[in-house]
Amino acid sequence: AWALPIEKEGMNIYSPSLKQEVSYSIILPEGYEHSDIEYPVLYMFHGIGGDYTSWLEYGNVARVMDKMIKKGEVEPFIMVIPDGYLSYYSDTYDGSFLYETFFIKELVPYIDNNYRTRKNVSARSIIGFSMGGFGALSVSLRNRITIYPYRKTIYRRRTTKRMGQSMGTDFRRSRKEWQPASNQLL
Repeated sequence: AWALPIEKEGMNIYSPSLKQEVSYSIILPEGYEHSDIEYPVLYMFHGIGGDYTSWLEYGNVARVMDKMIKKGEVEPFIMVIPDGYLSYYSDTYDGSFLYETFFIKELVPYIDNNYRTRKNVSARSIIGFSMGGFGALSVSLRNRITIYPYRKTIYRRRTTKRMGQSMGTDFRRSRKEWQPASNQLL
């Protein structure tokens, strides 16, 4: 039998900074409940129109995570997907919606205190899609003592032949057809 990671949707934390409950999803690696291991954490920010369920529903991230772990490509880790609303994961200039404050001062410590995480900056990473990509970049750069910026090379296609499939480019093609576009923090 193929055991999968544990997906928990609709978890909540009350935020004094936001003065409301904030929902999040969490994915715990296979075997989490039967061990005392501390795990690194990947925070995943959704795009506009998404919520704390988007990565689970559209990205199938639990299955992807599990396959990568089983292939030995990554070590087991915890994924946390907070609801980002339309905040761009930033504090508003007028202080009326302090999302980044909530994330750094409330959510990260809450996850560290309630789940078996490695409690250091090198064990926390953040990624995002669209609005979430902006949030991941800006939050990680402004808070390097809390979140480690995720570094990845972005590739673009040399030719326009067979450009994309569905919501992205077909990355199954030969690497010879790709060239580095930039080396950016995501």
